[in-house]
Amino acid sequence: MKGTTAGSLRYDHTGRKRKTKALNKCKRYNPPFKELKAKSNPLYDDQPEYASAPLGSPSQTTVDESYKQEVSKNYTVSIAFNKGAYQVVPNSDIKHIGK
Repeated sequence: MKGTTAGSLRYDHTGRKRKTKALNKCKRYNPPFKELKAKSNPLYDDQPEYASAPLGSPSQTTVDESYKQEVSKNYTVSIAFNKGAYQVVPNSDIKHIGK
């Protein structure tokens, strides 16, 4: 049997028949490239274009955050009852931390 199938693509060198899917693959069709032209939308043609914000940090900070430091002076952050979680405690109750 080996002698009769020598040189055949349907049979391998041991005489077994090969699967035919791998032998009969067709080339995939690649359509020619066509440039996509943008369509105009009549609903948005009358609207003005606005520039977006520039990337990066803002040039000026006008937010006054000095009150946060004043308020945070009245509180302490501590561990709650040796459990690992933190809690915010008023300065008047510092003596009760961990009890």
